[in-house]
Amino acid sequence: MKTKILKALSLFFAILFFTYAVVIRILTPVIISFSDIWFLLSLFFIFFFIRLKKGKFLSKKGRIILFSFAGLAFAISAVNLFFIFTPQVNDGSVSTKYLLVLGGGIRRDGSLSEMPMERLRSASLYLKNHPETKAIVSGGTLPLSEYAEAPAMKKELQLMGIEEERVLVEDEALNTIQNFQKSLLVICREENISKAEALSMPLTVVTSSFHLARSERLARRLGFTEVYGLPAKIPAVYALNVYAREILCYVKLNLEILFTGKPERII
Repeated sequence: MKTKILKALSLFFAILFFTYAVVIRILTPVIISFSDIWFLLSLFFIFFFIRLKKGKFLSKKGRIILFSFAGLAFAISAVNLFFIFTPQVNDGSVSTKYLLVLGGGIRRDGSLSEMPMERLRSASLYLKNHPETKAIVSGGTLPLSEYAEAPAMKKELQLMGIEEERVLVEDEALNTIQNFQKSLLVICREENISKAEALSMPLTVVTSSFHLARSERLARRLGFTEVYGLPAKIPAVYALNVYAREILCYVKLNLEILFTGKPERII
């Protein structure tokens, strides 16, 4: 009976993860993406199912290793999810002069994918309620793409009713660290101030809810002294994929800080 249950569960998870991987790949068609991990998990459960069907099971030592690894992964995930779910959110009561909108994906035809569009919707609502605030849209030309994200983001904000002069473009950044580094230079030019002065200005960062806590931590690590987050919704179908990826990214960031001291302060 125990073996039958394990076989049924193995087959169930193999089909579930394979189906999810296919759905994510269809929705976000790229050559290599994090969604490939769901294919790998599907293969793992297929392998486990085949072994069970042949009457083979893990040795006692193998079970100890497997369950120990699973327990450790669960504990690490739980701790990191606590931080991921508790960013410092700007509920609209704090007004900052600049709103930094992070890019999040552009299709091969130059149109924005759903996640950056949600970020722009959150940004446009804030900008309409805070007419003194300017937006910096940040995103360069990523590998496998012919288009920079920032100009497309500015165009969408204008279509949402935000005046052109309120949207500043930073179209060189290729990752979150560069989003902050290069947007800082935009603020310095716009305000005619030093980097130190710009770092001391309050800043609101707009990104997807799962990405908010890590973005805030990176900003503070780089030297921004007062950082708030404005979350954008994510389509439900992406939740498992993006949060699993974010856990690994958060762990990676912690390890980099611990062992290399990077990223370092801008000044």
